[in-house]
Amino acid sequence: MDVPSIRAFITPAWGEWGPQQVVSRGAIDTFSNLTDNHQWIHTDDTRCASESVYGQVIAHGFLILSLLPSLLPSEPFLIAGHTHRIVRGGEWRFPAPVFPENTVQARSRLTEVRRTKRGTLLIREVEVWSSGNTKPVVTCTLQLQYF
Repeated sequence: MDVPSIRAFITPAWGEWGPQQVVSRGAIDTFSNLTDNHQWIHTDDTRCASESVYGQVIAHGFLILSLLPSLLPSEPFLIAGHTHRIVRGGEWRFPAPVFPENTVQARSRLTEVRRTKRGTLLIREVEVWSSGNTKPVVTCTLQLQYF
């Protein structure tokens, strides 16, 4: 689709929810090992029970961010003629924790589309919610560059 056609999908309304995924304790431990981030709030049940404001281990915010490709629903449009897509940048916040065995899912909305020298740039706002929370666990703005 051309840029003006894709701009028709810009809306203040959130899109459909993507697939749900359980964040297992095993995934949290694997992420700790993969990233060498063994901060006690992600690994130490005993210390979390006595010292953490949450009372238990929480998932890494970047673990939840790394799940975005599997959490977001398919786009309602197709960008044809590109060979690859990269994340050019973005901003993110982690307003609430994700606990082991919580289910997470995401939704997004398109906020901007523009032609660049090297392709098409889409800007999306994304929210990830977790079971049992009254606010999102991740909010982010992603810049996706299609070449």
